[in-house]
Amino acid sequence: MMDKQTLLNYWAGELVRVKAQLIQVSQLLNMGVTLTREQESELDRLLDQRKRLEALIEEFKSK
Repeated sequence: MMDKQTLLNYWAGELVRVKAQLIQVSQLLNMGVTLTREQESELDRLLDQRKRLEALIEEFKSK
């Protein structure tokens, strides 16, 4: 079982990973690349994951 600080560090690391992927997608979109349906679905999943991780971290910090 992870202690609270380890869990927070894990979530923070996951948030960094997700944000890096979103930056990559953003750069591709800015270059004019059109996403496939599968890629759009993955983008939606990443955006949802970012929101969940940010909410978890904020909730954890407020306790």
